[in-house]
Amino acid sequence: MEAVARQAVERLLAADPDIRAIVLFGSAAYAPELARDLDLLVLTSKKRDPEVYLQAVAVEEEPLPVDLVVREVGEREGLFPGPAGGRLLWGDEGLWEEVRRSLAWDREEVEARLRGAEKCLRLVLEEGKPQDRDWWLRKAFDALFDAARMGVMIHLGTGQSRWGQLARELPPGQREEFRRLINTLHILYAYEGRYPQEGVEEHFAYWKGEVEGFLRSLGVL
Repeated sequence: MEAVARQAVERLLAADPDIRAIVLFGSAAYAPELARDLDLLVLTSKKRDPEVYLQAVAVEEEPLPVDLVVREVGEREGLFPGPAGGRLLWGDEGLWEEVRRSLAWDREEVEARLRGAEKCLRLVLEEGKPQDRDWWLRKAFDALFDAARMGVMIHLGTGQSRWGQLARELPPGQREEFRRLINTLHILYAYEGRYPQEGVEEHFAYWKGEVEGFLRSLGVL
């Protein structure tokens, strides 16, 4: 994964000499052993045509696909909070810290993830194709986990999104509960797809209640 990221950085810098910083975020930053792609935030002084960046990372032999978010320095429109817990791969540390501080999760975003999880569940219940049901159910459980992760970030006042590090910063009781949510919702259910096949609606309701209780213990809900 590190080698893929380094090569992507080199190709992006060759394609756009005005790049000021490149940041790795998403699962490749906080769970590299589970990552299925690389999410990169590119900050540049003068943004090129999107195809310039897409062609720079579109290498067929790479083991992981690369997804890009490209913004000019100072451009905030449409820049979501996800990269806040990312890791600077190349560039201006001061610029990255300034951008990171401007990307703060808030309680409304936590509530939006909980609503999103419910919407995914409705699609599961409406969908007849097994592959589509599996996709939306994984998304539903992962959205519940994401709500819990955001709640911890708000509680700790940090842009760090690596769930292992976040868990270590919690007191023992909350740490164990967060690890339970990580291991069940994020790894077992969302990544590995090993969720119960029967009673999906009831099972989802149980875990949503567990996440909401955890968030209340953090003072987020």
